[in-house]
Amino acid sequence: MIRNRVIRLEKASTASARSSTNAASSANLSIAELSWNFLTEYSKSQGLGLEFAVEPAQPLKNFVDRAEVLAVRLPFEDSPRQLDHIPMRPADVSQVQGFDHWIFETKEFWSRILWAKTLRSLIVSKVHSLDIRQACLIVGEGPWVRLSAWVAAGLGYSKILIVSENLEDLDQQVKILQSILVGIHLEKIPADLLTLQTMKCSLLLNSLNLTENPGLMGDIGYFNFMSTMGLIVDLPVQVPNDDLLTEADGAGLLILDSLDLQANLDFDFLLALKVPSLNETLRSQFGVHWRSKT
Repeated sequence: MIRNRVIRLEKASTASARSSTNAASSANLSIAELSWNFLTEYSKSQGLGLEFAVEPAQPLKNFVDRAEVLAVRLPFEDSPRQLDHIPMRPADVSQVQGFDHWIFETKEFWSRILWAKTLRSLIVSKVHSLDIRQACLIVGEGPWVRLSAWVAAGLGYSKILIVSENLEDLDQQVKILQSILVGIHLEKIPADLLTLQTMKCSLLLNSLNLTENPGLMGDIGYFNFMSTMGLIVDLPVQVPNDDLLTEADGAGLLILDSLDLQANLDFDFLLALKVPSLNETLRSQFGVHWRSKT
């Protein structure tokens, strides 16, 4: 049997909420749903021979004996609970304690953090002279904080500030990061103290839905902690934070929006699946097509 089935796992909360409501309109779809709809259509239109599907959240061990499964995409925030179900873990997955894809390679399924590669590459291409002597500010919770800090350290940042309203989670994430990011200055900032912090930052990585938290959005929107020509990155966790990017653009800051990030992740995903018709020269064209369809 040919392995050609590619699965996206839903979050359990998403599945239960959807069962009690009517189908969502395209305007209400999450970025993850928009992405999967595009990949489904793209595969059909390009004759890739891949079958994209969505299944409820479940242990990855359920797919080991399914000979048609080529890969599984899962919400990064849900991935830590899957670690016990995967025997093959690269060093980065073990350290970050999370992953976003599970791909069949060389007779085994391997966990991969494609987000790290995509995010790092886009930041470097967006800002050719990123001032890593300044700090990186991370706004988020849970596994996304660890991923963001891992990427920032890989870019060369030695000072990382982490902002959160969830102080228990903030303590937990910093404790984990201190064990894997040796020599990196990590500072915890409760969200209500953000406007008081004075260390200049050249990079901000946000993984929260700020439409649900206008107070924090307002504090971030001062950008008093950002340096001139700093970069604001909105990670595609739920929905685009348009207000954040509009304010950043108005303040003269560089921006990297969640839809561009997702389009590039999808391209990197197809490359990881070894789709023969794709190569790096088609990345820009793929991104334009992605935006036009979503």
